[in-house]
Amino acid sequence: MNHIYTYKFRLKPTEDQKILLAKHFGCCRYVYNYFLDKRIKKYKKTKKGSTYCKDSEQLPALKKKLPWLKEVSAQSVQHAVRNLDTAYKNFFKRIAQGSTKKGFPKFKSKNKKDSFRIPQHVIVKDNKVIIRKFLEGIEYIPDPRNVEGTIKFATITKNKAEQYFVSISTSIDIQPLPEMDTAIGLDMNKKDIVDSNGNHYINPCPAKKHKKQMRILQKALDRTKKGTKNKPESNGRKEARIKLAKLHLHIHNVREDYLHKLSKKLVDENQVICIEDLSVKSMLKNVPIEKRKQYRSEEKRHHQEISDAGWRSLRTKLEYKSEWYGRNLVAIDRYYPSSQICSHCRWQYKDLPNNCKEWCCWNCFEWNNRDENAAKNIVNEGLDVFLGTENQAACPDVRPAFSGLLIGAETHL
Repeated sequence: MNHIYTYKFRLKPTEDQKILLAKHFGCCRYVYNYFLDKRIKKYKKTKKGSTYCKDSEQLPALKKKLPWLKEVSAQSVQHAVRNLDTAYKNFFKRIAQGSTKKGFPKFKSKNKKDSFRIPQHVIVKDNKVIIRKFLEGIEYIPDPRNVEGTIKFATITKNKAEQYFVSISTSIDIQPLPEMDTAIGLDMNKKDIVDSNGNHYINPCPAKKHKKQMRILQKALDRTKKGTKNKPESNGRKEARIKLAKLHLHIHNVREDYLHKLSKKLVDENQVICIEDLSVKSMLKNVPIEKRKQYRSEEKRHHQEISDAGWRSLRTKLEYKSEWYGRNLVAIDRYYPSSQICSHCRWQYKDLPNNCKEWCCWNCFEWNNRDENAAKNIVNEGLDVFLGTENQAACPDVRPAFSGLLIGAETHL
């Protein structure tokens, strides 16, 4: 089955190519902001919007007015208009769905991440990417991977660390893995991820490890003066900004490398993967003062540790890799008390303290590790949801115990 697979390489452009790339970034950003401004003004006057076709018809006249737009690839400029139309469609889609985050299209800033799309005519040859206006090819750092499949499009980006990357999206036939009879449950914590087999995958916590260095570089950046329209930023501020951006990029790369390897391992070894339907966005919300049970500094540190764990990123990787390789990913209800239920007899310890890592079941007297017990409950609940038997008892004459003590034949072993 064909899937979109993306290869990302680090580019090594020459000085002349950097100038031409900067022109592409600037022209695409200008066209995007130009038509966004026109749409906003038109709606204020006539209460009517615009479409991609109407905007693209105005491009030839705009190029006659601004000849420097002809110095870059016409397809990339055209795609900037399509990006704006896509942003509007996503905005209206979120409104129709009743989402709290409307996400109205914003103007692109020069100081943030720059990118432009090459929709077709992309060639990869001899460690070079050949596109329109760059027929001599832009060299990239050699990679052991070979670009396979049919190339659909490419995107060139420049991050805050002044580094250039190309993402080449291809259509490739990915064969499903052989079916297995194994299932696993994952209990996600800030320090590690525990599976139902008792394995602990330690989170590298890259942001926490580099917290001191990040604070030093941030202070060095804050001591420099910001640039203005008439006076650009100094070389000292630019150097401090790039150092901080490189550290953030390193932290991101360490986390992503860990999550990619872990997700691939889980998908390769299990047919059914059960996780909790966690709402990371809700976890990162600030608690109102009247309901706050801890100091704001402790709450902020708790939020930083959750962000550093990358739970949402892991779920995203498990979702598309499960689809690629024919696996099943099951997300159970986020309010399921997986930590409070004994995985042996299903008795629920409702008053289990949050800081208690081990506890004894008062019904079967089994000693449970909190995280391992939760992972076992997650895989059991996930399999019930996957098989459609979540409301059925294991035996016809036995009812599950979610509270209270069970006696004699009522005990579910």
